[in-house]
Amino acid sequence: MPLSVLSPELLILILEHCVRARSFKRALRLRLVNKTFAQYTVDAIFQSGIIESDQNIPKLALRNEAAWFWQQYLVRCVLGARSASPEIFIIHNVARGILEHQDELYSSRYTDEQFRACVRKLCNLSFANLHFHLNVNKYMQRHPVDNPNGILLSKYFTQQLLSAAAFLGMMPLVQALCDQDFNYYCANAESIFPFPEACAAYGGHRDIVNLLVHQYPKPPKTDRADFPGHRPTVIRWAGRGGHDDLVDMALSSSWDHLSGSNDALRPLREILSQTSSLSTLRRFIWELKLWTEDPVKRPLAPCPDIQAKKRAEFRKRFVPLRLVKASEHGLQDMVRYLLREVEAPLEFLLGATMPKNYDGSWALHAAAKSGHTEIVQLLLEEGAIVGSAIEHAAKGGSVNTTRLLFEHSKVQEVSIRAALKTAIDREHDGVVNLLEGYGVRISAVERDEIIAQSQS
Repeated sequence: MPLSVLSPELLILILEHCVRARSFKRALRLRLVNKTFAQYTVDAIFQSGIIESDQNIPKLALRNEAAWFWQQYLVRCVLGARSASPEIFIIHNVARGILEHQDELYSSRYTDEQFRACVRKLCNLSFANLHFHLNVNKYMQRHPVDNPNGILLSKYFTQQLLSAAAFLGMMPLVQALCDQDFNYYCANAESIFPFPEACAAYGGHRDIVNLLVHQYPKPPKTDRADFPGHRPTVIRWAGRGGHDDLVDMALSSSWDHLSGSNDALRPLREILSQTSSLSTLRRFIWELKLWTEDPVKRPLAPCPDIQAKKRAEFRKRFVPLRLVKASEHGLQDMVRYLLREVEAPLEFLLGATMPKNYDGSWALHAAAKSGHTEIVQLLLEEGAIVGSAIEHAAKGGSVNTTRLLFEHSKVQEVSIRAALKTAIDREHDGVVNLLEGYGVRISAVERDEIIAQSQS
């Protein structure tokens, strides 16, 4: 795939991503001109999710770890807006429309910095809706927009403006557009931004949520079967935005009569699986347990074995997976809470079979690779098997975590040697020096092979 296919905004971010993906020491050694640098640039492109296409536009397999990369790319494209796609043109002009409405209210003129800040928020909103992920080729097209005035006067543009206003808490504009019957619902692939009710919940605007749910309940009147309902919508989007008060409101009995009121389990599990807030987890984890186990809240077939299986989901599936994510992200208080108050299953730590569809990494391995030494210590104290955790610590380059695991009484010699090889391959000199200082050795032939392979 020739680099000429890629836009300047994308090329700049590829170089930045290449440096972020590798150590600064390694990036300096590449000197920007040799074959090795080209190889690592290709690797950075791959990490970002770009794959070659038969067309002149590369396809994209967006990875979670590359979200920063693509958000920055989208922001740069929207701010430039030269020969942009219709999607980028719409985001650019929605930002202008929002700020011009504010200017009318406050008799002022928005600044360039205010425009950039608004664009960043709207680009993040598009990412939250997965619209960029599902339509990346459209976003990456670079040609003049046909009939720009027609786009600005279209119902679709006004609907996107309404969603943005709901997200940013602009009640007068939301009410004015709803009075003109622009409230709408559509699926992710069809709308740049989430529909207004979701945007208001994501932005944490309780008054606008109530307005859209109770005064302008357009979505329930639609003939679309995929509308999720008010309760799951607000739970999901308010949870993503960290607005616990709105989640509480949606779970209250006063919402039981609304459409989708029986479907709170899935969005509740989703937000509790992703949150980094211990207060949010404490606040709703027992509500999740109730929705998982209570046959009234979650009607199940009258079959005892199915009922038992569903009840086991909370303890045998949700809690262990939540423990792994908390360990990976260094959420020590959350890990301690799950172990000691929620009582994560001990057999999970001791090496029992993983939950179905589990991603394959242990909580201990996740913490070790990320260099969260205190969490590694906590998990070991609770009885976690050390296994090959030292290899994961070496892979992550954490000297302190590697030292802790090396000094553990049950660490195996084969894992220690594998850790040294991993550290040499990843050029984590601190870990290499630590292990060699403890007397760990590999042959000169093995070392040369590892170095040659890592630099090839």
